[in-house]
Amino acid sequence: MKIKHILFVILLNAIWGWNFIAVKYSVADFTPFLSNMLRFLLAFVFMLPFIRHSIKGHVPSVLRIALMMGVLHFGCLYIATSMAGGVSAVAIAAQLNVPFATLCAVVMLKETVGLTRIVAIAVSFIGVIIMGFDPLVFDYFDALLVMTLGALTFAIASIYMRQLRDIPPMTIQAWVAFAGIFGSMALTLLFEDNQIENVLAGSSPAWWGIVFSGLLSTVVGHGGMNYLLQKYEVNVVVPYLLLMPFFAVSASIVMLGEVLTPRMIIGASCTILGVVVITYRNTRKMKKALIPGEET
Repeated sequence: MKIKHILFVILLNAIWGWNFIAVKYSVADFTPFLSNMLRFLLAFVFMLPFIRHSIKGHVPSVLRIALMMGVLHFGCLYIATSMAGGVSAVAIAAQLNVPFATLCAVVMLKETVGLTRIVAIAVSFIGVIIMGFDPLVFDYFDALLVMTLGALTFAIASIYMRQLRDIPPMTIQAWVAFAGIFGSMALTLLFEDNQIENVLAGSSPAWWGIVFSGLLSTVVGHGGMNYLLQKYEVNVVVPYLLLMPFFAVSASIVMLGEVLTPRMIIGASCTILGVVVITYRNTRKMKKALIPGEET
């Protein structure tokens, strides 16, 4: 990659890492589903041109992905963050989408994995369990479970997205925003109260959190990543995504005053190590698949 693109992908990781802080600020004043709805309402305004691309013949698949991502995955993110005392453990748990995606590929696409990735998957989950039993984190262990469910939802949706090669990625993202608006609207009306009062009384940090998530994380983040994936192969770009949790954890320490205990550090290290190994093996497999005649 060119230096300017390396710096750009690092910036995207910083945006996604800092987004956990933005989400925390948002749910301090707004309920989770309301926050998710507001985020995607803002993002959809800028993604509206992309929704004009025809999805004829793929409507059920696109809507399934949109609901899983826009409502379930991001809904879990906002719920987990609202339940958690900090965001570091939640950000690390979100990385379980990588081992989950590998497991989903085995179940849904009949792919095979070797012993190395099996061990790495186990280490990833063990890391989250270790973090969960830290005295500080144990008080919101249910938040880790919710984020783990969100990671699983993301992984399943990513498998479905791999089967939609005829639809531009930004068109799918526009539909994700669309589903996020109306799906979250239904859920906030069913399960949450005082939406209008919350919106009117929302503080500046909460609104800046919505703006950051809607514009920077969703529009710039996903738009920028799609730009890079058009210029470079997936196996070149994906390893840089491992930087995201480091930005999330460091921002949590600086901005939220979160304290990392030894057990949290050990658990996070296990999960990150497992994700690194899985990512390396997956990208190595993709690279081999690009070489004619070489076994994968």
